[in-house]
Amino acid sequence: MHSLEMLLVVARDAAPWLEYNYEEVVKKYREKRRVRKLRAPRRDKGKKRKRQSDSDSDSPAYYSDPDSQSSGGDVSSVDTSGTDYSSSSDGQCDTSSEESSDAE
Repeated sequence: MHSLEMLLVVARDAAPWLEYNYEEVVKKYREKRRVRKLRAPRRDKGKKRKRQSDSDSDSPAYYSDPDSQSSGGDVSSVDTSGTDYSSSSDGQCDTSSEESSDAE
């Protein structure tokens, strides 16, 4: 128990935070933070943004033009005339398996 008491005494003497004026520390911190907020942004950040916007202009127009985007309900412009479901390979496989089961 004697060593524990000595440890507490030494720890109390070595604790510098007991001497701090917390109000002053908080005031300095807030002042530094306010200065950071008022500081102008780095110039190269704007250049990076411009590069990204240039690469966006390379994308197709239907992504960037809100007027040309469809609401999703209008499918009249979709061409389905080239699709023939009766001649698909999946349909042929299904019919051949049905015929073989009838033969048994």
